[in-house]
Amino acid sequence: MPLRVDRRPGHDGWWITGTVTPAGAAQGVRVRRRAGSDVKRVADEEAGILETAILRNHHLGERPSVRGWGEAVAAYLREERRSTATLQLLTRLTAHFADTPLDRIDGEAVTRAAAALLRPGAAPATVQRNVIVPVRAVLHHAAHLGWCPEPRIKGRTIAESTPEFLLPGTVERLIAASTPPFDALWTWLAGTGARVGETLLLDWAQVDLPAARATLLPETTKSGKRRVVTLPPAVVAALAGLPHRGGRVFRRVDGEAYRGSDEGGGQLRSPWATACQRAGVPGRWETWRAGGRPKRRWVPAVGPHVLRHSYASWHYALHRDLMRLRDEVGWASVSQVECYAHLLPSGHEAAIRRVWGLAPERAGRAVA
Repeated sequence: MPLRVDRRPGHDGWWITGTVTPAGAAQGVRVRRRAGSDVKRVADEEAGILETAILRNHHLGERPSVRGWGEAVAAYLREERRSTATLQLLTRLTAHFADTPLDRIDGEAVTRAAAALLRPGAAPATVQRNVIVPVRAVLHHAAHLGWCPEPRIKGRTIAESTPEFLLPGTVERLIAASTPPFDALWTWLAGTGARVGETLLLDWAQVDLPAARATLLPETTKSGKRRVVTLPPAVVAALAGLPHRGGRVFRRVDGEAYRGSDEGGGQLRSPWATACQRAGVPGRWETWRAGGRPKRRWVPAVGPHVLRHSYASWHYALHRDLMRLRDEVGWASVSQVECYAHLLPSGHEAAIRRVWGLAPERAGRAVA
């Protein structure tokens, strides 16, 4: 029977229990262990990967000297808690690689995985982030255990580019052009610099409006680390205006929660496109035919992630502090934020303060 994820009386967290019996096996493998995450969805994904590893071990038992991808992923997850985004990437990769022996996962296998899992023509950075980096991480851990040689998978060449951002006046128009709850959502993204995936998983239990703070949990952040976000007055007001105080903070129009982490912002495509078109954000019309009828939609030149870049450039324009910016947006090093230091031309400070709801400058000194 499939593994179950549920609570156990007298124990904290989620527990993975059950017996996995491979086809043809005389006896099943009994599992009873605490999940690595306290988030039910993440624990479910861990159970699925564990079940795959058990089945792989049985069916490839005739090749004990060669470990498989599923077993390597299971070992990688046991080593330490991984973020939701990492678990989702590994789930997709495990569905593709399945029982593939580690000695067969090379550069060619990675190229095939990218072609199977990503959209045609995916950018090198997308291939690097969604396929090469997680594959390398799993193989490197397996090599540390002595299961395979160190991986020699060449990374993609990624051309340096200047991050895209929006001027505060454009974001003001974008928020004003949006209907609830999306006006609050864009205000949050522009006022905190949070990633879309972190945002869609935010729960009211993580928000302290009186203290103007929100805590992003390790299982939802890209770095896998807890991060405390300071909420500017405009964000506090936007959240206070939402009609509910339980469960997910940001929900779909029908009131349902968004599905798991979505760094690309695909779940927000329609409201984002509508707001961008009304606010004058550059884009293009995409046309096609469906059922014999012409269809078209507006495709903005940038996605919701641009608000994170905008936040970073605005933050530096006001505070001139790269270390503080690094900590508040959750980047690993100052070098990751240096490119934002000179993005925004001078003269937009007053507009930034309006978007964030901060008091205007007085007597040559900003009042935060």
